[in-house]
Amino acid sequence: MRVESSTGVSVSYAYDAQNHRVKREGKDGTTVYAYGRNGALTYQKNLTSGLERSFTYLGSTLFGWTETVGGESHKFFAVTDALGSVTQIRDEENNVVWDGEYAPFGILTAVVGKKRFGGMFTGKDIDPETGLTYHWHRWRSEDGTSFISEDPARDGINWYGYVAANPLRWIDPTGLAPHGMTREDADKRGWHYDAGEGEGLTVTGTRLNDWIDPSERGHGMPDDVVKILKNRSETNIEYLIRNGATLLSFVSVHFFL
Repeated sequence: MRVESSTGVSVSYAYDAQNHRVKREGKDGTTVYAYGRNGALTYQKNLTSGLERSFTYLGSTLFGWTETVGGESHKFFAVTDALGSVTQIRDEENNVVWDGEYAPFGILTAVVGKKRFGGMFTGKDIDPETGLTYHWHRWRSEDGTSFISEDPARDGINWYGYVAANPLRWIDPTGLAPHGMTREDADKRGWHYDAGEGEGLTVTGTRLNDWIDPSERGHGMPDDVVKILKNRSETNIEYLIRNGATLLSFVSVHFFL
């Protein structure tokens, strides 16, 4: 797939059998991607610059990533809002290196910080050249109000609409169905009902113990840490960084509190 804009921007993409974008070619070179549970981006590498990113999640919410280039690695922590959008990035010393604000449909309206980052509205990658947002099975338009291709299931009346024009309430992680709406909401619009993942917290990712310094308490996760993870915020991220609470051996574990 190749995308060309009126301003001369030309970007091409390649996909696998599950519709995952696995390669991107643009002015910054060629980037390859790998995905994990529920289509979450777990790894990317720019083959031109050598920059690698390995992503870590708490449930379906991005927790942060490790950047490696030239043999040197650095960790970055993501602060997210209720929709899962990255609103702030902090380094290993808890310094804010990027701070961004989004309009209702995901357009970045204000950015402060030294780190180069294109934003992730509802946790989804925004292409820096085209302005399109990648939702696994479909791309969302530059203004964010609609998808650029029709719903493959042709569900409902509007096959291009994004979350019934209510981006402050619902998200669409896969590009196939709004997530978080009630069955009644879906029935009113004639849409497929997506019940979501429930109230439990899922800790996923790889080598989470590399992110947080292990405490003296061994491999257990203290109750206060579990409560912090269940209600993440900027303050909670600071707590985890400064206190070194362990996350050893807690990969793909469900908590129902």
